Amino acid sequence: MKKAIAFFLLLSWTTPLLAQPQRVIGYVNGVFNTEEDAQITLNVLYGLYRIDFQGEMSREEFEIQYRKELFYNETACPDDPDAGIFTKVTCLGDLFEAGVQNGSIQTAREFWELEDVLVRADPATELAEEVAQAALDVVIDLSEQIIVEDTEVIRNQIQELTDAGHEVVMVMHSQGNFFGNDAWDELNGYGQLLTTPVSIATPDSRVANSGEYTTVHCDPIDSVPFALPSNLSSIDCPWFPGTGVAGCKLMCHAVMTYLSGGVSDSLSRSLIFGYIHQGFEGAIPSESLIENGSFTFGTDGWTLAGDFWAGTTLSNYLSPYGYSAGGVDSNGFHKNNASGTMEQTVFIPANQGDVATLRFHLNITTDEPTSEVFDQFGVLLFNGDTGEYISTPIFGHNGNASSSPTDYDLFVIDMSGFLGRSIKIQFKATSDNSYPTVFRIDDVSLIVR
Repeated sequence: MKKAIAFFLLLSWTTPLLAQPQRVIGYVNGVFNTEEDAQITLNVLYGLYRIDFQGEMSREEFEIQYRKELFYNETACPDDPDAGIFTKVTCLGDLFEAGVQNGSIQTAREFWELEDVLVRADPATELAEEVAQAALDVVIDLSEQIIVEDTEVIRNQIQELTDAGHEVVMVMHSQGNFFGNDAWDELNGYGQLLTTPVSIATPDSRVANSGEYTTVHCDPIDSVPFALPSNLSSIDCPWFPGTGVAGCKLMCHAVMTYLSGGVSDSLSRSLIFGYIHQGFEGAIPSESLIENGSFTFGTDGWTLAGDFWAGTTLSNYLSPYGYSAGGVDSNGFHKNNASGTMEQTVFIPANQGDVATLRFHLNITTDEPTSEVFDQFGVLLFNGDTGEYISTPIFGHNGNASSSPTDYDLFVIDMSGFLGRSIKIQFKATSDNSYPTVFRIDDVSLIVR
């Protein structure tokens, strides 16, 4: 494994800039990374993803379909010998990654705007007051450059990629989670539908769009107040000669350690690449033919009949804000003897590509005590012009339920056989007279490529 990592450290693949849409693996770096360091990490991430998840592709085929992009944030302060590098760099990192969360601050922007960061610093950092104050001065002086400019650059990079039809998955490490989450929020507010980001060792209290994260137990981020807790046990802390306890902790936090699987028996690596793959498979580019596929505007674009609901007043959505549900009353709450449909008719053009894909996310929760089928869900296709029934490509029931109302699964339907035709897409749900089941739907898209 060490030889493989060393090989990729030396490797810098060049990805061709093609006109056709690609899948973009983007990396948002953590604190104390030079741009060169961050680029090396991205190269490794990009190369290992091909080996682990797209190994059947040749390198040339992979580079046609996938590209890499560095979303760099400048986290190291200028090296001013008069102030001292420890003061300007180490303290900045301590204050940001510990103090910010100890103060219950939710975004990077809030941190830079604070004037009392000093008193919010995590006591565990044991920073001398004058050192912490000097770091605070640096934070204030560089706030415009570090947050406003860097977040704007990252946001513009992503927006340019998505406007060109590319699907983007952000992989955010450490402090980069603050920048990535902020950029995702801003773009989502502009209507840009991104793939869900992937988080590694986050000091933040969330991942944008309810994304997945991986933090191993030995990572020092696990002790940051209000950070998402570690969710992956680690093997005995991997001691590195001469580093001591502090060095061991730092090695646990390194992206390369997560990618090598050295602290989690390779599970961290497989999880991270699995989440990236899942992000691409769940991507909803902005050119979707479905109107209001995220139900942000309630029932707009959809025709509902019977016991079906769509809106933004309930919180069990996949992506903010809004979702739809069958097996419910007019307020979105579960009921027995439910029967309802939700449908939309779309024309699938034949001149935009030769592959059409319908995607949606489904969550099922039930009170049924057994997996025997009583309550049912289906996706039905009809001729949009004549109303003639075509097929039911997706069928589900109470036996497929999950334990959480926000645990959605992605479903994909090949619609390539309907190019040049008008198709009515109908979601249907029914339940019997006891033990209700709710079928929630979110992020519906129909893409032609």
